[in-house]
Amino acid sequence: VFKVSCKNQHVQEELDFLFFHRKMLRFDQKKTWNMAKQLFVNGDFFYEILIDPDNPKDGITGLSPLPAETMFRIETTKGRLVEFQQSKEGPDYQSLARVEITQATDADLQQATAIRFAPEQIIHIRIGDDRKTFYPYGVSLMEAARGPAHQLRLMEDAMVVYRLTRAPER
Repeated sequence: VFKVSCKNQHVQEELDFLFFHRKMLRFDQKKTWNMAKQLFVNGDFFYEILIDPDNPKDGITGLSPLPAETMFRIETTKGRLVEFQQSKEGPDYQSLARVEITQATDADLQQATAIRFAPEQIIHIRIGDDRKTFYPYGVSLMEAARGPAHQLRLMEDAMVVYRLTRAPER
């Protein structure tokens, strides 16, 4: 369903092992098709990388999906990724001014109104990052069909109104 491609051969081997080795994440057909469907519908999706804090040398132990509608990608004006935030209300820019996520203490994280993630904690996969209207997020593949679907709905409504107004004449 998907193929990992990367210029760095070491990274390529690590990702192949992570995604396809039977003792790691084991992306089977059902899980992979569901991930692809969510990507096509939303335009992007987010996964948190899970690492055992007691034994970090074991590496990645799993991935936890995060809802795309609550995730915010915080970037500088030049496009450098600063951090990810998860919140229903929106990003918490005041916490950015207080302390950087890599130096944040537990007290700083408690003060924030959003859950803060370091850039290396999140996998963000997106489609079509070249469009200015959706940047830095992806574009749904169904976005192109929204206009014609809306026009079709309007034509159907017009047909119903026409038939109702002509019904007494018959």
